Amino acid sequence: MWKYGFFLTVVTSVWATSEGPWGVAAIPTRGKPEYSQRHSFAQAELKCFHPINWKSIARTLKTESGVKDAAACQRLCAKEDQCTHFNYHTDSHNCELKIKNGSDVVEAANVITGPKTCSSSCFTLGVGHTAKEMARSERKYSPFDCQSWCRDTNGCFYFTFNLDSSTCFLKGADAPGTEREYPGDMVGPKEFCSGGDEDVETEEESESGTGSDGAGSGAGSEGEEELKCFHPINWKSIARTLKTESGVKDAAACQRLCAKEDQCTHFNYHTDSHNCELKIKNGSDVVEAANVITGPKTCSSSCFTLGVGHTANNMARSEKKYSPFDCQSWCRDTNGCFYFTFNRNSSTCFLKGADAPGTEREYPGDMVGPKEFCSGGGEDVETEEESESGTGSDGAGSGAGSEGEEELKCFHPINWKSIARTLKTESGVKDAAACQRLCAKEDQCTHFNYHTDSHNCELKIKNGSDVVEAANVITGPKTCSSSCFTLGVGHTANNMATPGKMYSPFDCQSWCRDTNGCFYFTFNRNSSTCFLKGADAPGTEREYPGDMVGPKEFCSGGDEDVETEEESESGTGSDGAGSGAGSEGEEELKCFHPINWKSIARTLKTESGVKDAAACQRLCAKEDQCTHFNYHTDSHNCELKIKNGSDVVEAANVITGPKTCNSSCFTLGVGHTANNMARSEKKYSPFDCQSWCRDTNGCFYFTFNRNSSTCFLKGADAPGTEREYPGDMVGPKEFCSGGGEDVETEEESESGTGSDGAESGAGSEVESQPEALPGGQERPEEQPPIPGPSPDGDNGKEELVPPVPELEEGSGTAGTEADTPGHILPSRYPAPIPDTGLSSNLVCIHPRHKTTTAEIHKSLPGLPTPEDCHLACWHEGECTHFTYNLTTGRCDLRTNDSSHVTEEVDHITGPKSCNSSCFTVGKGHSAHNVAPITDKYSAFDCQSWCRQNNNCMYFTYNTVTKKCYLKGNDAPNTLSPSPDDVVGPRDFCPS
Repeated sequence: MWKYGFFLTVVTSVWATSEGPWGVAAIPTRGKPEYSQRHSFAQAELKCFHPINWKSIARTLKTESGVKDAAACQRLCAKEDQCTHFNYHTDSHNCELKIKNGSDVVEAANVITGPKTCSSSCFTLGVGHTAKEMARSERKYSPFDCQSWCRDTNGCFYFTFNLDSSTCFLKGADAPGTEREYPGDMVGPKEFCSGGDEDVETEEESESGTGSDGAGSGAGSEGEEELKCFHPINWKSIARTLKTESGVKDAAACQRLCAKEDQCTHFNYHTDSHNCELKIKNGSDVVEAANVITGPKTCSSSCFTLGVGHTANNMARSEKKYSPFDCQSWCRDTNGCFYFTFNRNSSTCFLKGADAPGTEREYPGDMVGPKEFCSGGGEDVETEEESESGTGSDGAGSGAGSEGEEELKCFHPINWKSIARTLKTESGVKDAAACQRLCAKEDQCTHFNYHTDSHNCELKIKNGSDVVEAANVITGPKTCSSSCFTLGVGHTANNMATPGKMYSPFDCQSWCRDTNGCFYFTFNRNSSTCFLKGADAPGTEREYPGDMVGPKEFCSGGDEDVETEEESESGTGSDGAGSGAGSEGEEELKCFHPINWKSIARTLKTESGVKDAAACQRLCAKEDQCTHFNYHTDSHNCELKIKNGSDVVEAANVITGPKTCNSSCFTLGVGHTANNMARSEKKYSPFDCQSWCRDTNGCFYFTFNRNSSTCFLKGADAPGTEREYPGDMVGPKEFCSGGGEDVETEEESESGTGSDGAESGAGSEVESQPEALPGGQERPEEQPPIPGPSPDGDNGKEELVPPVPELEEGSGTAGTEADTPGHILPSRYPAPIPDTGLSSNLVCIHPRHKTTTAEIHKSLPGLPTPEDCHLACWHEGECTHFTYNLTTGRCDLRTNDSSHVTEEVDHITGPKSCNSSCFTVGKGHSAHNVAPITDKYSAFDCQSWCRQNNNCMYFTYNTVTKKCYLKGNDAPNTLSPSPDDVVGPRDFCPS
């Protein structure tokens, strides 16, 4: 038994009457704080220690063994600056000294948990603060747990705790001065009160306990800096689930299960069901969720450096993150990020590239680390119960497949949204997974936007791969099931369109679904490149690592098809708004959108030097495929667009409008009463309504109400259902004829010079590609459709399109036809370049607007694509590299050094071959240099320079610094590991 010696004289007092296992504290009452003695370990009737069989799941600083009892354990905690609370095991007599999150507790046999001190000398009873709350109030076991929650919450300085309801209210720095009397309330600061008996060391406590390294929820060594790791309870990750284990003891055991799975990066632990979800990627994307704890694979910070930050350029805009582990997670999920800097004072995360080492500088509050997990966390140690706990189940959550299903990106990371048309909006939806399930139940829905702040769920139609940055939004497809995809295989059938970069195979599938004539897709996961294939794709499969193929239709079997009770009840429907936005043509009808709006549809081609928007419209009217246009008032560029003319977004200095403003085929004052083809939507003008009809299968007519700007789509049965209605107008889906834009004037016939489609890829008859892509990926139009790698603007690395199998060489002759520039012709060089070494991910082709000054061996006019020019160079013995004019189609086959490049608008240059099969990546030569060190764009340019130097037999190229080192005959015996280096011979790799 504990010996309490306490004497208390109360003149006038108010007592809390809650029972607790130990501890009473004399609390000052508002206006009557007269006490002859205040506070020993047991003072007033405030609950302090939790009852037995409850434990904290916070990180363990260290463990002491052979400790007598819970009071002795608390005294050990009181002597450790970092310790905030403890767990005492009554069976083993182990005392775990804990860090932060003392109010996060779960049931656990034979364990008692409590705070560093039970002193309430700084609490005031009978008083509450009326200042605004820092967070939604929560139930807490005791005022000490309430104080603990405040201490762990950024911006909290004070708390109010109601003893009757056990409700905790967090308050900010403005709380002092807002006190008001309220029976049952008490207030206190976030810092511990002083004066508890636990500060007094007794003889037995000084001798008890032997220290051990921290275990539990991911501790590092005893001396490791105290860092937030697990999120506080009631937060969960919305990333994809690898698999779910049931019957898991606690969050620490869940973390240990994650640590044993190579693919697992973080976890969700459900304290009510004891389910442990092992998660993949995007560990920093979290939302509120009752009874869930989320945390990383490891809480080890052994590879972090405190007090230091990197001054290297940021890879992305800095963001607030809960912890350095979330910052590390964001880096791991961001292409080109290798290191991070995290400021603990502001919780701000900065992503850094491969150039970060060497840019360190001392800065209090900063810490740096790599994107990879540190080793050595306690979660790596498997205990007996963890090895036996948990039974695996299929992945749930944000659209997982089965346990054996390949890890695929599905939901976009938070802060990206689709700009496609909204079918309808449901409110009060729980999370992104619930939003996906609502989409799965709607036939027309193809993808969704989930707003994490408003809990609105927008069910979307078509164009799911068209995404833009948007705060607090998550977008994803109807299903994350990949059961109909085949991994390790690609189709060699002809592409339906220029390959494009896509975030995921599901976005690639979406693009295929929205493209006429596309039936299958091939997606390369290494380069995130999407290839659209026609009905002839089956039978053209070939094995290729990194590729996967699938049909345009959704796969079946996703978890999102399973309706849960809350999802069936969640959400209240509203009409779809949004994707239509907001000058004039005929019959007092709005036609052109006002300035500062643009279409995000695919660009057919771009004309430069165009006089005005009317001239741009006339150019559109002359192109059969053009349905609308964007006119840039600053650059005088005119983008001729294809389909989806009603999908517009805000954009400075741009005017968008339809092919014609002619309304001669519209009828005013009349509407159709036939059934609607889709839910009505707001549109800027009747021309946008007509555009939507034209893009909708089965729509033949539209009704547009000018008063409400509402568009109704009608089928082939609309004629005969007309009725008079003021404000309505009806029209067909096809353009009216006879507009002034059909008349070509002298200036328009002379204005504008054609170029390849700039916005989202020009050329073939396909539907829209993405306006913007997550993670800084470049849009397809920035990368020429050439074999081999395409430059990555983010990190200097290149992602490579898969090589196609070698075919029999054709017998076409170069340059014999009078070609029209830009006209797509069959390739004269059907035999592809043998690219057997493309797994090295090396940059090869220069980005657009580059040429060389080397001697021209042969010029070929009117080649349709850069790929043809590249192939022509490969088949020409004297050619060492090529340059291609994107405007005229001229292909120059050049000799000698390809590494001396200059700026030239609308030109592309590249070497004879992007084959790196004879290169060695990750090693460098230490032999002496035979020429001065110089900068080169790529290893292939370095090889070209070596070929021009008689003394050079080998080269070493550093992919980070872009330095090229020429080596002599003695190089082969001087190889040594160097992660960023590449070595190779002077001559092209053999095919």
